Amino acid sequence: MPEHRWHQRWYAHWQRLDDLADKVGRPSWAAARVRASDTDRTLVDLLLKGQLAS
Repeated sequence: MPEHRWHQRWYAHWQRLDDLADKVGRPSWAAARVRASDTDRTLVDLLLKGQLAS
């Protein structure tokens, strides 16, 4: 993905995640990332794509 497109689509989201990481603390954020399973990542991917049925 071209860098300008990344910035258009993801930069604001990335900033919110970075702010959240600061608020919970970087060590806690890193520990949570390690504990994320493949199922967790799949769920997030589906949410981002809007592919979850209600």
